Amino acid sequence: MKKLTLALLLFVFPFTAHAQTTFTISPKAIYFSYHEQVMDETGYLAGINTGLTHTTNQGYFFGLEAEGLGGELRYEGKYSDGTGLSCDTHDFLFQGTAAVGKEFTISSWQLTPYTGLKYRYWRDNIITEGGYLRQISQFYLPVGLTAQYDLDDSWNVKVKMEGSLLLAGRVYSNLSDAGSMYSDITNHQSFGSGVGARISTTLQKNLGSYILGISPYFEWYEVKTSKKASSQIGDQPAKFIEPHNTTWMLGLSCSLSF
Repeated sequence: MKKLTLALLLFVFPFTAHAQTTFTISPKAIYFSYHEQVMDETGYLAGINTGLTHTTNQGYFFGLEAEGLGGELRYEGKYSDGTGLSCDTHDFLFQGTAAVGKEFTISSWQLTPYTGLKYRYWRDNIITEGGYLRQISQFYLPVGLTAQYDLDDSWNVKVKMEGSLLLAGRVYSNLSDAGSMYSDITNHQSFGSGVGARISTTLQKNLGSYILGISPYFEWYEVKTSKKASSQIGDQPAKFIEPHNTTWMLGLSCSLSF
């Protein structure tokens, strides 16, 4: 009976035939949009993504991924006195992910549910009189599924869906850049106060010693108002928050895997 049960499991969920390690490099470009109640930052960023994955003989998946994007965004908002402000910002985005999962094969589909730890960093430097440097660091718990379908012996399409929960975040605002009367502040974003989602589709061509791919994707984050941070404006005590905000990115990447 045990042998029959094992045979049925292997038929329905066959293991990966052999261990495999893959390195991927992907130039990419995105349209970036960040929104708060009183301001917006939008524009195009470009950079590169690198990834290293290893799949064991038993189908267990381990992956590391790092991505850096840079460029200028357009800031549309207001000064603290209500005066309108429009200027450029210098921006750098970094994202790193460590993931573990398990591969299953059902008919022509290869399914990989996974989870892990994701780190996001945004360096946002507002370049104008009264502008200041802001740095956002966040840790997320991602849970996702990758589904790959083989079109033929060399072509396949891969769909990836992921949701993320904010574990902790910190927003450092160098307000002293805006004027000597201000002090720098740090706002903390608490567990569960933010969520994210990502969906991508990748078309791949296996050329033997390497694989080429093209992938459009959409990514979105929403974070609630942070905890208050105590500071001063001149000699007067003051409290600051990081407002409720949303971010979405629409991107396209081209990949080389070997």
